[in-house]
Amino acid sequence: MSTTKPRLEPGPRHPITIAPTGKTVVVRVGGQVIAESDRALTLEEAGYGPVQYVPLEDVDDAVLTPTEHETYCPYKGDASYYSVTTPDGELENVIWTYEQPFEAVAGIAGTRRSTPIACRSAPANRDVPGPASAQANRRFARA
Repeated sequence: MSTTKPRLEPGPRHPITIAPTGKTVVVRVGGQVIAESDRALTLEEAGYGPVQYVPLEDVDDAVLTPTEHETYCPYKGDASYYSVTTPDGELENVIWTYEQPFEAVAGIAGTRRSTPIACRSAPANRDVPGPASAQANRRFARA
């Protein structure tokens, strides 16, 4: 028996917008800069805080390790994850990407090398928490 994942379209009851961030986004983990980009996109989704999507080519490859972890969002599709290695150790599944998102959010897609990664917004000079947070796990663990 096969199961089909639900697929939903953004709309008035569940809006999703994607726009250029319009400023440089710096992603820090444990005080270490792992990404810096002036090409980031901001995705805003009903009831959730803004999420920054940074082109993967603007991320320090040396700190990223792809993982087997995957989640599903009925509005965006399948997400794959990366762990980040810092001097203090490895943070598992803290960066995610939609390599083939649904058409309604195609702006967050790209080729393998330029697929944007996602990270949550944080005030200037603060570390940006990833999807390992409880809120993010509830949000992306839909199957």
